[in-house]
Amino acid sequence: RDRLPELPLARTRRYIADFGLSPKEAAAITDERDVCFFYERAIESCVAAGVERMGAGRKAANLILQSGAKRANERSAAAADPVLVSDLGISAHQIAGIIKLRDDGALGSNAADELFGLLCSGSDEAAGSDPAEVAARRGLLTVRDQSALTKWCELAIAENPKPAEDVRAGKMQALGRLVGAAMKHSAGQGDAQAIREKLAEMLNIRI
Repeated sequence: RDRLPELPLARTRRYIADFGLSPKEAAAITDERDVCFFYERAIESCVAAGVERMGAGRKAANLILQSGAKRANERSAAAADPVLVSDLGISAHQIAGIIKLRDDGALGSNAADELFGLLCSGSDEAAGSDPAEVAARRGLLTVRDQSALTKWCELAIAENPKPAEDVRAGKMQALGRLVGAAMKHSAGQGDAQAIREKLAEMLNIRI
């Protein structure tokens, strides 16, 4: 018994218990042995980078089953044989780097997906590169500079006077339109939560 490898059903149960995955998510990861090992290496790399273990399991699963599966499916459609997430070219260490950037608030969700794709590209830029360095070169890192936040929010308010007045009047659903406008001015580099807080401050409301 000690010499037997962990069986897929036991591994599935462990992922559910240890990382809070749904049965469907855990089954999708355990469907292929190489993907399981890749997933677990990503978790260990996350933990080494300072990410809490259960959170690391949850976040690594999200990236693998969303950004990873999307690109594996695209490549499989153009190939004779199925392509696994573990075959895309991105390393487990790089996945951990993306997760750490997200945890630090330095990368938005759309930028994280774009960075994932870049690191799967097989280019000289991607191979073995630090995700933070690639993100910086490509302008994907979230901007938290207060002067930039203020400028984007001022433009959003000036262009959307009616939603701004609605927010001042207590109609908080209008705040989303202002956040969207400010994010557009940031070219996707703004942090949505930081923008939301700055708009609330400028409109003198509490959120």
